[in-house]
Amino acid sequence: MGITAASGWASWPIALGLTLADMLLHYHIDWGKMQISKRLDAQPNQHQFWVLIGAEQAAHQLTYLAMAYVLGLAHMGAA
Repeated sequence: MGITAASGWASWPIALGLTLADMLLHYHIDWGKMQISKRLDAQPNQHQFWVLIGAEQAAHQLTYLAMAYVLGLAHMGAA
């Protein structure tokens, strides 16, 4: 129990850092997609609009994969 509690307390800076990174990345990914969409005047009835949506969602998923990787590294370091 002591080891679990200690490793839990030690990981809060990692969780906080990942949370802040996710907020910043999420905002900028959405902002970037919106800027490109405006520049291209992409509308939901156009192919390019859906390509942008797909690229945006892929970027979000890659962010989550990177976060899982960082958590895995942190966990391996705690073991």
